[in-house]
Amino acid sequence: MPLNELASSPRCAGQNSVLRNIARGEALKVFLAADADEKLALRIRAASNERNIPVETAADSQQLGRACALTRKTAVAAILK
Repeated sequence: MPLNELASSPRCAGQNSVLRNIARGEALKVFLAADADEKLALRIRAASNERNIPVETAADSQQLGRACALTRKTAVAAILK
């Protein structure tokens, strides 16, 4: 499962943090929850495409939050350099 990469790598979670790290060129891969808000998904995909960063889809935000070792849901996360 691709989400196990998040457990062993430097990471960030949340819309603002991920967008900031994409803009800085720090994100290597982005994970987007399948149940994420459509506007958020479009914004994340557009920012990732500008920087040629791959985007993978997670089953849901609860699973993505767990993969990031969070006690809450998260719609988006990224692996950092």
